[in-house]
Amino acid sequence: MDRCILKNKDVEALFAWRDRNKDLVRRGANPMKGIEVILPDVKSRVKYLRTENILNIHYVVANESFNYKIEIITGKWKIAKQPAKGFGAQQTFIEDIVGMYFALMALIVYGDDVQYTEQELDIIDSITTEKSKAKPAQKQTHIKRDNVIYLFNKEPSGKLSVKRKGERRSPRGQFNVRGHFRHLKGGKVIWIAEYKKGTGTKKNKIYKL
Repeated sequence: MDRCILKNKDVEALFAWRDRNKDLVRRGANPMKGIEVILPDVKSRVKYLRTENILNIHYVVANESFNYKIEIITGKWKIAKQPAKGFGAQQTFIEDIVGMYFALMALIVYGDDVQYTEQELDIIDSITTEKSKAKPAQKQTHIKRDNVIYLFNKEPSGKLSVKRKGERRSPRGQFNVRGHFRHLKGGKVIWIAEYKKGTGTKKNKIYKL
């Protein structure tokens, strides 16, 4: 299961993005079956497990835990199961943790400040829905480690981006790929000569001594 670490400032930025992109959030993007959101500033975590139109939520803080069952219907949602008492039963609290899920899923799928046509949005939705329904691999010979996703604001313009830990951004412009050996599946090893990759103006690095 993927994990997402959100500090208070990240949650605020995410909710601000949600308020600017309500139409995208209402589409109910479903790119993955489950995700756990870690909230270090409030020492809590929330696990979301989704199967088509049902979203199960498990929220843990201190020594308390709360379970919710949310039914999703055409861009809207309603509570099918919730705690009977405590702050976990408060409507505003439930709206916040459900809203955080839909905003995060929408940001992962659509990105920030990208303009799509209605037809393009339908295609994106169909692709992500099919991926979330994909059957798990039958037998794995290795243990798959949990992935960590960070939500951070790295652009000077204020755009948000969600990236996996260790993910690198491809260089912009044209750049050289140095020669290297490539190991093929059949065991054969071939040499790949140096070549140019990318488009646009070549970017040169400047090194300071």
